[in-house]
Amino acid sequence: MFGWQQLAAVRDMLGQGTGPVAISKATGISHQAVYRIKADPAAGMLINWGCRQTACPNRLAQGVAL
Repeated sequence: MFGWQQLAAVRDMLGQGTGPVAISKATGISHQAVYRIKADPAAGMLINWGCRQTACPNRLAQGVAL
């Protein structure tokens, strides 16, 4: 999961033409998440928002305690 500041940084860096791997290293967000945000910027907001919900299937599947 990542914060809104990290999401904003990813979006800004993508807008500047920075590559996903460099963004991942700079922000601490996985490169897979950066690629998802690049493909669909709204998805990044949903990924972040959705995993804060108590019934997030991603968290439940990974066995993360709620």
